[in-house]
Amino acid sequence: MFVLCAILVLMASDVWMRAVLHDDRTSMRCGEEAHALPVSFISLMCDAPPARQLVFTLSRSSAGPGDCISVYVEHANKPGQFSVTAPFYEKPITFFPYGDGYVGLVPIYAWLKPGDYPIRIKDLSMNTDLTLTVKVLPRTFDAQYLWVSESTAALRTDDNEAKDQAFFDAARSHPIQRKLWDGPFVRPAEGITTTSYNSMRYTNGNPVPTRHLAIDIGNAEGTPVTAANHGKVVLARKLILSGNSVVIDHGMGIFTSSFHLSELAVEEGKSVSKGDVVGRMGSTGYAAGPHLHFAVWKEGTFLDPGFFFTTDPVPFPQ
Repeated sequence: MFVLCAILVLMASDVWMRAVLHDDRTSMRCGEEAHALPVSFISLMCDAPPARQLVFTLSRSSAGPGDCISVYVEHANKPGQFSVTAPFYEKPITFFPYGDGYVGLVPIYAWLKPGDYPIRIKDLSMNTDLTLTVKVLPRTFDAQYLWVSESTAALRTDDNEAKDQAFFDAARSHPIQRKLWDGPFVRPAEGITTTSYNSMRYTNGNPVPTRHLAIDIGNAEGTPVTAANHGKVVLARKLILSGNSVVIDHGMGIFTSSFHLSELAVEEGKSVSKGDVVGRMGSTGYAAGPHLHFAVWKEGTFLDPGFFFTTDPVPFPQ
């Protein structure tokens, strides 16, 4: 008989979900039964063979739009042993070697509605499965009305956007497979937040807004801009819309971007540590004044920098 053990463990201030899959050669499905029990600690156990168990751990049981959930699969020798899918996320979850197994990160879209969403787990070698629930919390976002000069507005064309995007795509095309960062990220510049993550921005009276999937930090031109965490510089050059730009690969598909710099202080291919100066705040490119546009990117999804300032997205011991 297949034996499926689901253990939900409360750890510190966050809720970690752990699912341990066992096998003794008969099939059994208990995902729904586990969710039906109104308790915070669930254990379904029967006799298990001496084979090593796969242990699945979620970094958190709830998240807000723009956050990220990581899934740690302990005791896995290769990704082909298991399957983890999140139907609310449109792409396959990429897993990277980590500790005694693999870890994958699941972005939470900025526009995802509040509610309960499934993460489906399968041990393919044992043909057992389990569904865990992640609660997406409600969150409100503000609106912003921005005016830029005609010459600045003229920069925003499809052709210019495509030219800049080609550089970003090339810079992110070969992500480093291991975790380079250490702990939460740090705010990359002194100043006030002039535009929040996921603000709906109306520019020059246009009734159709754009979604601002980054934060803007305003301060005087020349204010130092630093690396938010350890990583490798994969882009450091002047582009059309983003002006002087720096992109850092922090590993496992996580990149940060700093735009509109007045000057660059790093070169492509160089490693940087958390807090190293990478440039100076400015207003190059499509900008209304001196500020830093700072973004966090994971496989095509822009995430909330504020989440990374308070949380290590992969908190598991290595």
